[in-house]
Amino acid sequence: MRKLGSVAVTAGFWLALVCGAMALAPTAPAMAASPAVAWGTTASAPAGTLGQLFGVAAASSDDVLAVGGFNPGEPPTAVPTRPYAEHWNGSAWSATSVPLGAVFPSGEQTAQLNGVTEVAPGDGWAGGTVAAPSSLSSRTLAYHWDGTAGT
Repeated sequence: MRKLGSVAVTAGFWLALVCGAMALAPTAPAMAASPAVAWGTTASAPAGTLGQLFGVAAASSDDVLAVGGFNPGEPPTAVPTRPYAEHWNGSAWSATSVPLGAVFPSGEQTAQLNGVTEVAPGDGWAGGTVAAPSSLSSRTLAYHWDGTAGT
């Protein structure tokens, strides 16, 4: 019984403390109103037959990178087969070069970039994978954005 009583007292203490703090906190009208944020739609650069974006990062309002994968119509057409990146310059998206040669001897490969970060304007890093579906092999991809193109 004694333990139950202390739990009740402790719970009552915390409830009183929280209620007291709430009474001292400013009410909603007294707090500064946050500026309204408007969401909109912006057309991205054309990616190909199948294009998907998986990651986005911004160094500033006029330096944003988005990455993913695309398929220009080559088999298997249901999956991205090449890495893809777009750059926002403050007014429009443009496709950026993401070179990828043959990684697997068979030539059959799928590739995509899964994430990106920008450590500074013109200094972005993206990571992803390239895989050979027939052998279930895969390798890691890493690219550096230098402000002009991916390397």
